[in-house]
Amino acid sequence: MRVPNESDTASTVRLVLTLPQDTPFTFVAVEPVPGWTARVVEDALPAPVTTDGATTTRAPHTVTWTADAGAGIAPGQFQEFDLDLGPLPAAGTRVLLPTVQTYSDGEVASWTQPTPPGGEEPESPAPEFTTTAADAPASAATAAPAATAPSPADGPADGLARGLGVAGLALGLAALVLALRRRTHRS
Repeated sequence: MRVPNESDTASTVRLVLTLPQDTPFTFVAVEPVPGWTARVVEDALPAPVTTDGATTTRAPHTVTWTADAGAGIAPGQFQEFDLDLGPLPAAGTRVLLPTVQTYSDGEVASWTQPTPPGGEEPESPAPEFTTTAADAPASAATAAPAATAPSPADGPADGLARGLGVAGLALGLAALVLALRRRTHRS
């Protein structure tokens, strides 16, 4: 998940993501983020769920990231928080991930409102994704397709960032070619 800081004066210091309990993920692994501590909390499911012949009564329910002292997402910045989740529900399943973002000044932003199918996006939309079918059967060497949650930071700024990145790469390659040419001419 890409989490932007939308405050002009405070840093994001805590993020709580709620995982679905109707189609639970029985496996959740968190990629470490420097300056942050992550905690996965498991809870009892409202009703047992059977997946691949196994019945589950408990599953991961929340993932909480807390910034270490002096860390956080500063105004005008974003941070990516990666999870490895599974098993994914059947293709075509819409998965909501309600999220609460806490700022260093105590302000709380609740990104928990579902977007109605075919409807207008609410003021504080919950991150979501829809599962898709894999192109080829998953094996130990291949993984299921990654799911990404849209964020308010996606859009024109993302295109600008990609354009600047490509331009920087092109300039770096040009500088390398010039440096190698000068070195060749001197020898």
